[in-house]
Amino acid sequence: EEQDQKSNYKNIIAKHIARYQSIQAGQRLSTEEMQFLIDQLFACDDHTWSPFGSRCYTTIGLDEIIKRLK
Repeated sequence: EEQDQKSNYKNIIAKHIARYQSIQAGQRLSTEEMQFLIDQLFACDDHTWSPFGSRCYTTIGLDEIIKRLK
């Protein structure tokens, strides 16, 4: 149980460090930086959700785009 608590504590710290170091809204990135981030995202086991439970992206089909533009 003590090992589980240490592991959970390390996981929480890692999540907060990742959030602190993340790219801030409005920060401009080069094309290479954007491509690197996308590659890293899709290299993750579960790339749909952030460590804090926020959705990373949403896939919208062509029919939905057309529907929203009408």
